[in-house]
Amino acid sequence: MLRKCAILVVAALMLFLMACPSESEDAGDLTLSISTSVGGYVWNPAIDISVTAENSDKVEKVTIWVDNVIVIEDALAPFGYSNFNTSSWNYGEHVIKAKAKYDDGSSTTESVEVTFTPCPIFEEDLTTISGITGRNSVNEPVGDPDPDDWVLVGETTAGPAFPNPCTTFATIMYTLPSSQHVSMIVLNRDYEIVETLMAQEVQTAGDHSYEWIAPANVNDIYRVVFHAEDGTHVHGDIEVQ
Repeated sequence: MLRKCAILVVAALMLFLMACPSESEDAGDLTLSISTSVGGYVWNPAIDISVTAENSDKVEKVTIWVDNVIVIEDALAPFGYSNFNTSSWNYGEHVIKAKAKYDDGSSTTESVEVTFTPCPIFEEDLTTISGITGRNSVNEPVGDPDPDDWVLVGETTAGPAFPNPCTTFATIMYTLPSSQHVSMIVLNRDYEIVETLMAQEVQTAGDHSYEWIAPANVNDIYRVVFHAEDGTHVHGDIEVQ
């Protein structure tokens, strides 16, 4: 009798194990990339979303969400969405997510957070923030300039900011040879956008100035990034005391 019970228990256990789903052999890593982007920043009116799935030959489909809204279901590799329109985006953070569903029913999900900005941010803008080009209150040089600050080529000019260091405000002067769109943002040491000074604003030809009000009760260095429609791109650091 005990032997029959043991046989029944073993048989039941085998049936249970057979009924349980086996570990997926298809699901693998998922890589989600955005072009053009640098350091998690995007700025173009259209971006390319690319998804690379491990075991792509076994992928049934890839679904892509932008800010929790499905934008495409793609069943053919290479997976992605070309020229996704960002013109309706607000400046700030957005989440892009992709999910790959495999033939065996398994799936893999990956997401990235990007920051949409009116001003392009390049690799050189994300170098270490240290040192300034010193100027007094009447825009006269003080000490040696920082060779990485306010480097300009061509007719469009921007900076340096003065006074630098500053306590309450700093003035940034710029000159445009023609009417064009201009953007200017401020980054902190963590390369976060702390203020948008100009967002694709149309500025006329000639001399201009912008007075940046420094954050109160801080002692730190900030990076101003300036970009003009003619391709002029420059950054400069401002110390707040």
